[in-house]
Order: sequence, then C-alpha cells, then structure tokens
Amino acid sequence: MCGKILISDIVVWADTFLFKKGSTINRMKIKTIDGGRWLTVPALTHGLAAQQIRKVRIDNHALWAKNHLRALQNNYCNSPYYFYYIDELLKIFNSRWDMLAELLEYSMQFYRGKMPVKAEFIKSSKLPGVSDRTDRVLAWLNETGCDTFLFEPFEQKLFDQEKVRAKDFSLKLYDFRPVKYHQQFAGFVDSLSALDLLFNEGEMSASILKRSIVLDQF
Repeated sequence: MCGKILISDIVVWADTFLFKKGSTINRMKIKTIDGGRWLTVPALTHGLAAQQIRKVRIDNHALWAKNHLRALQNNYCNSPYYFYYIDELLKIFNSRWDMLAELLEYSMQFYRGKMPVKAEFIKSSKLPGVSDRTDRVLAWLNETGCDTFLFEPFEQKLFDQEKVRAKDFSLKLYDFRPVKYHQQFAGFVDSLSALDLLFNEGEMSASILKRSIVLDQF
C-alpha cells in the first residue's frame, strides 16, 4: 500500500468500502524472533450487518494499544531507527480512538510525514457512489481528473479493461516485488508493516519501496 501511494498523484481513501474481518484494514504484521506476528485493532462487529469502514467502531475493552506498544518495544528496541520514531508512535498509542477510520487516517499521516508522499488523498465518501467496479473506475477517474488507473494483479479480472481504455484512459499494472532489506532476527520476512521498514532503514525506506515496484503498461 505504501509503495503505491509513493508513486501516485491521487489516492482514493476508501472509507465507504465494506469492512472485512481478516483483512489488513485493522491489522498489521511485524517481525519477531519466531517470524511474522499480526497486531490487530479489535473492531465491534458481532451481531452487526456489514459496515462501511468509516462506520466501524473500535472495541476499546481490549487492551490492544498497550499490547501493540509492548510488542513493538520487545521486537524493535534494538533496531537502528526505533528511537527516531517511537515518540510519535506513543502519541498514537496513548490516545483514545473510538472510530477505526480516524485511527487509520492519523496513522497514514504518520507515514506521509516519514516518506516523500506527494499524492492528494480524496475520501471515497466524497466521490460518486457507483456499485459496478468498471463504472466506478471511470467515474472516479473523471471526478479526480486522472488519466491513468493503477491496479494490482488480483484486480485484473475484476473490471473491464477494454471499456476503460475505450474512454481514453490508460492502465498500469502495479506489481510489488519486495527487495530484501535489513531486519531484526534471522531470515527475511516480506509483507510486513511499513513500521518494520522504517525502524530498520529509516530515511532509506522510500527508495527501498520504489525499487520493489514493477509497473507494466496495459
């Protein structure tokens, strides 16, 4: 996600999309001595119908913030840039968050402040609501003034590429192939939170992300 943001001009913040349990919407993976470990922000979903992300509330009965902070301290306190970032992260963990969307937005602001992100963020709630995926791509390209849609491999069969090109828009396939970087503990684990990269590589994080990106014109 952070890699795609780095090379984009407009990012649609999908706050109207449905929340999915088990996705990376409310969780991130860090590296421990035993390998990858998920840190999850608990969401109140029991007995509720499918919710838009912007309407999901956090279950603050669980001591998730305290547990997440302890996990970061235990696994990253010896990383080169841990103490460079931890004070700002403490502000996040020591604040009370009731809505998941607010926590996600604030966390993204943290990342934007650490990497050269030039993209403008637009909430999907501010854009036309279109259920058909292809028509939504076209509507949002028009609304945002963009001429190119960046999509990932898993999306190739989810929208009509010919219909998009017929409207004189370009398509680019975004493929993220992580290059290895310094990590704590033995072995390399990919698909981790951007925090792992920041704690270990600091100001080199953005260039590492960019080297991991492959773009193909469609």
